[in-house]
Amino acid sequence: MRLLPAWLGRGRTWWWTFGLFIAAPALALAVLGLRAVRLERIERQQQLREQQAQIARLADAALSAALAQIETSDGSSASRGAEFSRHLSDFIWVPSLPE
Repeated sequence: MRLLPAWLGRGRTWWWTFGLFIAAPALALAVLGLRAVRLERIERQQQLREQQAQIARLADAALSAALAQIETSDGSSASRGAEFSRHLSDFIWVPSLPE
């Protein structure tokens, strides 16, 4: 009969030992790993925002340069308007109205 309480006592000690030396460090590493993944995700989102801002700046610069070139090009404003209309008609479809 004395063996049963002694065996159960060792079992509780074993579980405490397991919890202290194996489970607790494993949980701590899991938390640190999840934190690292979260930080990497945040960093990637920040990089994407920076790339989008850079693309917007490049597009703005290209449009500004194109508009400046149009303003300084030779010819009257009427010919520039007609040229712009020709280029615009390549991108816009206007349906014909029924008569």
